[in-house]
Amino acid sequence: MHVARTSQVRRDDLEDETSDVETSFRNNQRYGTARCHASHCVYISRRVERSCEARNAVNAWLALLGAGLLEVGWALGLKYSDGLTRFWPTVATVIAIALSFTLMALALRSLPFGTAYAVWTGIGAVGSILVGMLLYSEPTDPVRIICLTLIVAGMIGLKLNSPA
Repeated sequence: MHVARTSQVRRDDLEDETSDVETSFRNNQRYGTARCHASHCVYISRRVERSCEARNAVNAWLALLGAGLLEVGWALGLKYSDGLTRFWPTVATVIAIALSFTLMALALRSLPFGTAYAVWTGIGAVGSILVGMLLYSEPTDPVRIICLTLIVAGMIGLKLNSPA
């Protein structure tokens, strides 16, 4: 980058650098070596930046889905650990909790807090109820099914209305 004597960056030089970075990014993306990090998005054109933001949003939602499914796993692990008195189910439960929290933390980098938390707990609640119905023969009466449907509809509504 060339700097003018007044210590201000000239517009032409900035455009040249942006173009070079964008070309490099496209080449890396074409050959499968591109990595999308928020710090790189600052220096590249708006079109590529939107691509990074979209990719980060998709990754955040996938991380949130994984965190929710792991929440179901650790709730099930609590049941099998018999009050944390059985060693291996307790270890599996602690690992599932740690992974669930890690994925939730990653999702919170891009998603609004309230939306992410509501969807995370919703996935955990719906998943746990479904596991209870399938594994433990818990009641499957119409009122429970309607309530589950409302929880899922709420999560879908939050996802569709989320800015990320």
